[in-house]
Amino acid sequence: MKKVILLIGLLFIEIICVRAEDELPINNENPYIKYVDNPGYTIDITAQTGSAGSMLEMIVQGITEDGEYRVLFTNEKKTIVPETTTNGCSYVDQHYSDMSKFKSINYPSTNKISITNDWYIIDGYTNAYILRRYQNENDKYICEILKEPIVLEKPELPAYGSRFHTYVFGNSDTINSFPYFPYGSELGNHKLNIKIGLINDDSIIRKFAKQQSDAYISLIEYAKNTNGTNLSFLDSERNNALNNLTIENGKYYFIYTIYENADSLYRNIDDVAIVMGKNNMLINEVEYANYDQTDPLWESFVDKFKNNTNLKSWAENANYTLDIAYTDDSLTVTTIGKDEEGNDINNTTNFTYQNGIVSHVAATSDFGKEIDGIFILPVAIESFSTVKSYNLDEVYTWLEEHQNATVANDGIEYKTISVENSEPVITTSFNGLISELKMDLRNGIKNFNKIEPTTTKTKDIVENPNTGNEIKIGLLSILTIAGIVGYYITEKKNKFPQT
Repeated sequence: MKKVILLIGLLFIEIICVRAEDELPINNENPYIKYVDNPGYTIDITAQTGSAGSMLEMIVQGITEDGEYRVLFTNEKKTIVPETTTNGCSYVDQHYSDMSKFKSINYPSTNKISITNDWYIIDGYTNAYILRRYQNENDKYICEILKEPIVLEKPELPAYGSRFHTYVFGNSDTINSFPYFPYGSELGNHKLNIKIGLINDDSIIRKFAKQQSDAYISLIEYAKNTNGTNLSFLDSERNNALNNLTIENGKYYFIYTIYENADSLYRNIDDVAIVMGKNNMLINEVEYANYDQTDPLWESFVDKFKNNTNLKSWAENANYTLDIAYTDDSLTVTTIGKDEEGNDINNTTNFTYQNGIVSHVAATSDFGKEIDGIFILPVAIESFSTVKSYNLDEVYTWLEEHQNATVANDGIEYKTISVENSEPVITTSFNGLISELKMDLRNGIKNFNKIEPTTTKTKDIVENPNTGNEIKIGLLSILTIAGIVGYYITEKKNKFPQT
């Protein structure tokens, strides 16, 4: 139940036939029309959503004087000018836009507005003008109208996953998507646009398996940006079009539903459901198998990364603190430190993990590009090599020989970038800093022969010629791929204060 208390009121509620002007007049010409301040009307708006039997209710409070009461809902502020006759103020049923009229009821037998559910799904019409009509001592009808509208607040839409009840009837290859919010009535049925597509993002399925709160948000963003099979039908119908779909057993599918809104009449109402393939049909009973567990390859990669001795040695020598955080589909490395003047110099490096692919998110600042290219990404390559039991030196050699490799075709890819004033002091064929690294953790590097597992060793020491301090670098190949460690320590000492 969602309740919004709003200042507005009425006895007999109905849309009135009016004329709209741009300015609020002080009516001295028509004795039958008076514009008044709000005397204290209120309306309770209740919307029951997220389940069958959804409903909308408006209850009037605060009426103290006799008369007939009506309300007009508009998109913008208007001057409400009722029609008048020789008997005074008059009105007839009013339609908003091209929509059906709001129904009305009599007070005091009830104080509910007999408003159709359409108001809930229509965009706007949140300005409410109250009109009170009564007879004076001469039996003439007088209309009192609020000078300013009372601004209503639309009840919130249900959470994603509970806006539509989407159900697949597997045996008959039919689909039904029934609204779980107040909808329809005098407007009749509404056209739904449906898109059905394959979910190729394991991280989303894992969120559903673990019942994470953002699972539906992730899925609906994915569904909006993913191709699929498109259907259209009324919200009161079942669609017999699923027999044209080719369903892969054991795969997961989304069903994206949205109200057609070509004329911008409705609120943006969309939803998504997850189903799976079984016996060459879609079924609602989704089984997640081992998706409720973290991918062991990803866990191993993260463990190797955060415990890498080269990374720790660099951080200690540079007086940096490392904050490493990870989830089932992301890894964040934050370096926290100060320069010689005591200013904060922090950097955050991000990796994502999706469908077995580890992807580096490119840095935007030169400082971030240097941190990533010199230290973080070599550690990522070393961690990858350890998980896949590759010889690290051989991996670097392969990378230098395959600079146009792609993760789709080769299982790994990277780009080289240049940073102003950051030229390598060691000649390499990379000719710049490595960035946007992607590695296929599941399938590894294609056409690459696995050799003996990498052994950890320290065989080179780089000395800062300005301070004489030494920084241990684990493998010469880290220097080779980064290409500018010596320069970086020498020229960027304000960023890495030595002890």
